[in-house]
Amino acid sequence: QAVDTALRLPPVDLAAQSFTGAEDSELARRLRGPAVAVRERLSFMNEYLAEDRDPVRC
Repeated sequence: QAVDTALRLPPVDLAAQSFTGAEDSELARRLRGPAVAVRERLSFMNEYLAEDRDPVRC
């Protein structure tokens, strides 16, 4: 069975996760930390954006 080298998960697991809750998926758990780090690094841009804007969502 082939394994995705980036995530080290069999493709069946990736397909099965698309039917489960997004918060509980392996992919969401692996990306949560880096996403928080990126959000913190981009938070300085809030000064330059219009009110109620978030640089991660732009």
